[in-house]
Amino acid sequence: MKTKNIIVVLLALLTGCATYYPQVVDVPLIKEKGDLRINAGASWSPSVHATVSYGATEIMAVQMYGSYDLIDRFHLQGALGLYKRFDNNAVIELYGGYGYGNRFAQYNDKIQLTNRDYHFPFVQFNIGKSDNVSVNVEYGLGLKAGYLNTYLLSSSDFSPSYRYNDWVVEPCVFFRFGKKVKMNVMFKYAFPMTNVISSDYYSFNNINVGLGVNLSFLTKTTR
Repeated sequence: MKTKNIIVVLLALLTGCATYYPQVVDVPLIKEKGDLRINAGASWSPSVHATVSYGATEIMAVQMYGSYDLIDRFHLQGALGLYKRFDNNAVIELYGGYGYGNRFAQYNDKIQLTNRDYHFPFVQFNIGKSDNVSVNVEYGLGLKAGYLNTYLLSSSDFSPSYRYNDWVVEPCVFFRFGKKVKMNVMFKYAFPMTNVISSDYYSFNNINVGLGVNLSFLTKTTR
């Protein structure tokens, strides 16, 4: 039990117990209708995460993502997008979606319970190169922008509710190595546009790095 508590404390120190941190959502680079991408792994936030992306039509894709960590935080998001594949295997994508996150905490023996929620509608543009057969590498960039709307509720009369709203921009870069099963590495950074998010009630972590395994399937018969 002591070992588990020490691990949780060390992980908390890595992120400063941040309520919000950038999510390492997969950049799928959907190529065609029936293209299914599944990505799962862990990040130093610390969390485990999974992304499922699917080419629903010849131009439209859907995406679902979820993450959970050892400090009682979770994030869920869904998005719809448009994609285009070019003859040189370059792919561009444009997604619009909505994210929701929550962190639950118990601070002291008086059972001061807090519930920290945030809502994050966003758009994201991706560009990258898929299926580089010569070296079995995929790579690309993503740029996510949205409006972060947060609030804190507490059972203690001594801690007032707290709200924070701001535009947030999150660039990322990723690399995938392998054939059918690819190792995925993503570096992501987030920064608020108008304010510094730092207070006793709400914290914000700017950097996240994710490692994972990426699987791709074609769920339709090609002609």
